[in-house]
Amino acid sequence: MVEIKRTIEDIFNNDTGKDEKASTILLEINDPDGYVDLRRDLRERNKKENPRYLCEECGTPLELSCTPNYKGGHTFYFKHLKDPGFDKCSIKTGVALDKKDILRKQYEFKSESNAHKMLKKRVGEIIRKYICSEVIVDKNFILDRFGDKERRKPDIYFKYKNREITLEFQINNTFHSVIQEREEFYERNKISLMWIFGEFDPFSFQSITIKDIYVPNGNNAFVFDDEAEWASYDQNILCLKVWYKKYEIKNELVEAEWQHKIITIDQVKYDPETGRPYYFDCCADKKQKEDELKSVFKERQRERNLSFAREKANEIKNFLSQFRMKDYIPYEYELMLVNSLNPLECEVLNDVLDLNKTFKNGNNVIQLLLKEKLNHRKLVSFLLKAKGIQIPLQLVNDENETALITIKKAYPNSRELAKLLFSRGYKMNQLDKEFFCAHYSELKQKELLFLYSGFEKLSNFSQMEFFETNLNKFLVIESAKNGKLTILGNEKQSLVWMANLAAERYSEYWYFFDRAFKFYGQYERLFIQDKNGTFRKNYEKLISKQYPHRKVFEKVIGIFYPEILL
Repeated sequence: MVEIKRTIEDIFNNDTGKDEKASTILLEINDPDGYVDLRRDLRERNKKENPRYLCEECGTPLELSCTPNYKGGHTFYFKHLKDPGFDKCSIKTGVALDKKDILRKQYEFKSESNAHKMLKKRVGEIIRKYICSEVIVDKNFILDRFGDKERRKPDIYFKYKNREITLEFQINNTFHSVIQEREEFYERNKISLMWIFGEFDPFSFQSITIKDIYVPNGNNAFVFDDEAEWASYDQNILCLKVWYKKYEIKNELVEAEWQHKIITIDQVKYDPETGRPYYFDCCADKKQKEDELKSVFKERQRERNLSFAREKANEIKNFLSQFRMKDYIPYEYELMLVNSLNPLECEVLNDVLDLNKTFKNGNNVIQLLLKEKLNHRKLVSFLLKAKGIQIPLQLVNDENETALITIKKAYPNSRELAKLLFSRGYKMNQLDKEFFCAHYSELKQKELLFLYSGFEKLSNFSQMEFFETNLNKFLVIESAKNGKLTILGNEKQSLVWMANLAAERYSEYWYFFDRAFKFYGQYERLFIQDKNGTFRKNYEKLISKQYPHRKVFEKVIGIFYPEILL
């Protein structure tokens, strides 16, 4: 005797609206008489057109059949009830059917399970009684309002507080495509779609289809169960149980905990763009907790950074104390350390040093050190180079001395400290100019004002060094601009003398001189004044030459005389 092979394994329970396995149903029958009871029950319900089990693929009602087995008993199995439509089932015919056709047919019978019908009836009665007497339950189609032929027949449709709402009950979890298509349709037509579960257990396994419903609704799962129904009749309004995720910070992680609550339809909120319903904004709650945790980590990191910054600041402070005692110690490492500090470390360093203030008689720290008996030239140089250390360099002391005046008094013939001062953004004032007038000849005054005015415009120490070293070359262009000798010689020579000086001593820079003479219109005057023809010979010799590119010179020219480079 051949053992029969069961062909139908996947079964749809029309009462619960869920998929089941044939092997599981049969294994749960412990008493042999139970097979007979199940067989009779299925036949009676099929006759009344209220089947209990349907083929999971085609929706044909099933009955229980059997065949003798080699053990002397019976092997039970499910088979299709004879029906005109069941020949389209691949299980019966062995023919591979189109997946879309199978899903469409499945939705037709699964969406109308007994559990589904009961939910629609119970919720519809509550809405009709307490909310809207014109509620439509499973009757009318909603046509696409954009002119397409697409239409949908919702389980329940009603209007409440100027909002169109459709309810769809999700009992079976196999129709992802249907879920997405319906959401897109109702969203497009400005109708709020609310999926309602008959039951929901967030702590058991959930299919991806179930998650496809509540995750897009901000992790809000709406449920209509016995508890929600009792609450509805008790409060005279449609009530739902809503499950939602609430986030907490635990063990330095943001973790979600499922919570549930019975709410009324009035407590449901709607996304302003999609119209999707929700009760608790889980996304906002999650982001808030994540931001809180980030703030905790950020503050903790800030405390670590502060501690590290204080260590650096104290190290630099101790170094400066030693430096003040003996001005000849090397400072390259400490200078590199100060100039590599980040903003927080600079802030802590300046709080620790507290040099951004005035001392005795209104002196800033540079003036204070230069007036002490011990030579502090290297220490002053360090402080001016250490740009992370704040010093009030623009303030004037009680003796009407600026920082520049104090430097010039301490080191009249040195310009290094002056350049460092200007590299910190120092700006000359009237007191500086009055000091030059009182202590230098007229020509020297002009030279210092021109030089220091140039220092103000330049961005760094090396550019100032270059400017000072090549001062006469820049004075050639300044003289061309002014139309008379400026600071060069004793200012009594002619423009031709200046032009010949440029041509003979600084010929490698003739490209720039030529552009200056042209822009400021000096060539005509030069040729008229050139009685001996010396300048014309120099000009004809230089005008056809190629000159090397002077990058640094051009950059400084661009700051002082940008017009001649245009």
